[in-house]
Amino acid sequence: MMTIAVNNKISIKQRGVALIFALIVLAVLTTFSYSILTRISARKKRLEYYINYQKASYANTSAIKYALSKMDNLKLEYIDRSEQPDFSDLFSMSDDEYHDFLADWAQTIDEIRLEEFQEIQEEKKEVDKSLTDMLVLFGLADANSIDIKGQEFVPTDPNSLSVAGPYGPEWPLVTKEQVLEISGVEVTIRIEDENAKLPAVLAFLKDPKVKEEKEACFMTFFEWMGLESDDVDDFFSEVEDIEEIKTFNFNVAKKTEVDKSAETKKNTKRSKRKRRTKAKTKKTTKRSSIRQYSDFAYLIDSYIDINKLSKDVMHSKDKPESPLKYLAINGSSKVNVNTAPRNVLEAIFSFGGDADQVADAIITERKIKPFESIGDLKNRLFQYSDSISKTSRFLLTKSVFFNINIKSKIGTAVVESNTSVIKIGSLNQRVATIIK
Repeated sequence: MMTIAVNNKISIKQRGVALIFALIVLAVLTTFSYSILTRISARKKRLEYYINYQKASYANTSAIKYALSKMDNLKLEYIDRSEQPDFSDLFSMSDDEYHDFLADWAQTIDEIRLEEFQEIQEEKKEVDKSLTDMLVLFGLADANSIDIKGQEFVPTDPNSLSVAGPYGPEWPLVTKEQVLEISGVEVTIRIEDENAKLPAVLAFLKDPKVKEEKEACFMTFFEWMGLESDDVDDFFSEVEDIEEIKTFNFNVAKKTEVDKSAETKKNTKRSKRKRRTKAKTKKTTKRSSIRQYSDFAYLIDSYIDINKLSKDVMHSKDKPESPLKYLAINGSSKVNVNTAPRNVLEAIFSFGGDADQVADAIITERKIKPFESIGDLKNRLFQYSDSISKTSRFLLTKSVFFNINIKSKIGTAVVESNTSVIKIGSLNQRVATIIK
């Protein structure tokens, strides 16, 4: 009996050990299986992301070609904004200020709408009453059974309003944002006015005569945008790094942006040889200028901390604002006085003086009528002609530099590109394309 009991105990221990061993093996196999499945799943996701990224890249490239062809037929005309709120100071508004601004605008709209609505309702009531009297006269209806009710006035929703920019869509767009689908990829196309922004290349000005003005220009801009002093110092440090690599030639840039007048002087009495020489010189200058713009677009993208400049300084939910939104980083060197907001105007007129007063006068005047030329600007703001003359080499009244921003998305894959374009009349010249 004792022998049987001992054997039973040994058998139980053996079964217990076997069970523990089986559980350990099962746990190891489960962990191993989970690890394999996780790796397979991760690999599948990576493969799916890679495929989607390729699709998004292809869609982005196709969208660039489409947008460039669209630029050929794009007519840039300023709209009449004399009766509309101005876009120039929106950048400085907090969420609460912006909502109050829209509410006041909606109230102004409704005051006009309500007056028109009441007139229409009175006319409608008279028509309805005449119709009712006719029905009663012929015994087709009982006068007491007909209840004439007017429509209720529906107030304007402030959130449905958007402030028009110089061309109609919101600043800095020159045409409405377009969303389309290419091979299952959602593509968003935005064409922006780069001359409406402060040119980053002005930081590369080497002229010692305007050194203080250059610093004041960027300090004014960064102060308006609420950029911290350390970030401003980093920006100038990054500019110095670029300057060690390449110098921006403002004389070459100036010649390119005057090219629109080249189409007019065709009937001058010159020899064929002189005309050919002149044409060759213009082409060489243009190629040199385009190459310079392209080089600086890539250098700025590589050396300037774009992420730091793209931070929302207003911490806004509805209206995010960043220095990058108002900074032209694609090589443009001039500011359009008809399309630039206050922060850009005050910054650029640091080169001439009375910056805040000049900016205020420009904003008031251009709402009435856009400036046709720098000469027109001087004539209409004659009291600031000295400041305008000093700043004129950095000014335009018609934009020639544009940025095509394209974002393509499918699944978690996103590809974003910026293509800078010089447009003079019906002629377009692609400068650079930067893929993010």
